[in-house]
Amino acid sequence: MSGSLFRRNIILILALILITIAPSKILTAQDNLPLLTLDECVQRGLDNDPDIVRAEENLSQINNTLWTDYGSFLPSVRTSIGYNWSSRPTVAEYIENPDGPPIPVYVNDSYSSSLSIDQNLFNGFSDYFSLRASRNSKKSLEKNYENQVLGAIYDIKTGYYEVLKTMKLADVQEKALERSQEQLRITETRYELGSAALSDVLKARVSEGEARLALINAENNYKVAIANLNYLVGMDIERQYRVDTTVTVQETDYTLENSIQTAMEQNPVLQSYKASMDASQNNVRAAWGGFLPNLNFNFSTSYYQVGDFEFGDIYSANHNYRYGLSLSLNIFDRFITKRNVSVAKAALNTDKFNYSNFVNNLKLLVTRSYLNLERAQLAMEVSNDKLASAQEDYKLAQERYSLGAATILDLLNAEVSLKTAESDLIDSEYNLNLAVADLERALGKMEY
Repeated sequence: MSGSLFRRNIILILALILITIAPSKILTAQDNLPLLTLDECVQRGLDNDPDIVRAEENLSQINNTLWTDYGSFLPSVRTSIGYNWSSRPTVAEYIENPDGPPIPVYVNDSYSSSLSIDQNLFNGFSDYFSLRASRNSKKSLEKNYENQVLGAIYDIKTGYYEVLKTMKLADVQEKALERSQEQLRITETRYELGSAALSDVLKARVSEGEARLALINAENNYKVAIANLNYLVGMDIERQYRVDTTVTVQETDYTLENSIQTAMEQNPVLQSYKASMDASQNNVRAAWGGFLPNLNFNFSTSYYQVGDFEFGDIYSANHNYRYGLSLSLNIFDRFITKRNVSVAKAALNTDKFNYSNFVNNLKLLVTRSYLNLERAQLAMEVSNDKLASAQEDYKLAQERYSLGAATILDLLNAEVSLKTAESDLIDSEYNLNLAVADLERALGKMEY
């Protein structure tokens, strides 16, 4: 009897060793697939994200608006040339006649040209403040663009971590299935030897079937996670590759105080609200310029010639010059300027409210993200201890069952506890990485 117990103990120990060192089927099947790292996923995703592409187009449009604002400081130049033909001839010149009065020369053609330059010298600083407002609006769009990039990075990281999580969970379920199969084989052997009841065999079969079903679900979750990551990255949904399993839990040195301070300085949404508020302030100042006088300078020159055009005559008496300064003041514009000022002030008040409201919202967001990070770090430590305890309990349950000192239910419960502990550790690792990514998104930390 002692020899059979010894052989069973040896079998159980060898089975446990094989289960521990056996590679996952998912990992084995990926040996020939290309490796795709987290950084590569992020870069691909940023290149293919439609929202980011549209945001880049909006930035190019605001650049065109800036060209218009810069151009308001430059003079406007207009020129024209003309040719006219009339059915009624006109006198082009007189030819001297020694024998009598001058002889008129009649022509049907005439030529003209003109050049005009207008320069605004003062318009109540409206152009200056409009330029500043456009610059602030551009900065606001740039910060919105950064926020979209941060959101895309967070989504891709979430998808990548989800692939790692589901892959590791499938590995856990596969090893759990192998343990269940080994338990079933040992229980059936003991039943044939008369040292186990039929109910033990049935319980072992149910446990093996549930483990098989759990493995199928885990593998399906992995396939869905891969497809979702492909979508986020902009690749074909059916494309297969390996992910970098060396991705570990990130170590951070954040505190609540420095996290809030960093967010106040770097969060792109807050900076976008600040830039929008500055733009509205400058729009108010530009609108007030409508109450101030306008000073303009004008230069124009024109040339008119009847008959054939001759370049040498361009400085003849037909060439005129004109310089001028004009000062104008809008005395009554039917309250248009007043309306423009009121509209600009209303936009400024809205931007001020949005900015102050988001300051509190951002502090709340950072506080919640930081507390989630602390909780995830503690959960990670607890999960490690829980796994060590579950591994020891399972080892003891195996030894006691092999000695007949424990029932099949004790062994199955230990198996469930071990599988739960392994899954909880993977979940805690995933949640910790996700908590770090969420906090860094709130802080506005741009890694790419």
